[in-house]
Amino acid sequence: MSPLYIVLALVPVAVAFRYALEETQAARFVGMALASREYLRIDRNGFRDAVSIPQARKWFFLLLGLLVGGLAWLVVCYGWLWALAAFVAAFGSSVFAQVLLLPKRDSRHFLMRFFTSMSRRFADFERDGDKQRAIAMKHVLDLFVVRFGEAIAKGK
Repeated sequence: MSPLYIVLALVPVAVAFRYALEETQAARFVGMALASREYLRIDRNGFRDAVSIPQARKWFFLLLGLLVGGLAWLVVCYGWLWALAAFVAAFGSSVFAQVLLLPKRDSRHFLMRFFTSMSRRFADFERDGDKQRAIAMKHVLDLFVVRFGEAIAKGK
């Protein structure tokens, strides 16, 4: 296999990884916006863990493993120069995609993804009879609707 194929394969992986990073930052932004000042003194990320999509962690680590594995494979099999070229191509393409293509951390796209995920988790907690988690998620959902309701309804 040509090392050029590996370099080119790492480009979409890097763009997807940048999307996962941006989603993580969006969850932190939303979590901090929902938390009170008193709560932010205790936990500086606010309600990020409640807002984050649970499956996003798996994708984040899968993409990270693919990036690191691809770069390591290039170093071992083809030398550090090919790995450096792949790193530059992956970094450049991910920055380009972030600036021009990917949604920003305060975009309606991420707000809708978080709202949908939290609504599903709330419904699952109620269905499974987990009252405490359902009450906690309902509280966070209410805060979310108060803070971001207009952005979701109208679009940003």
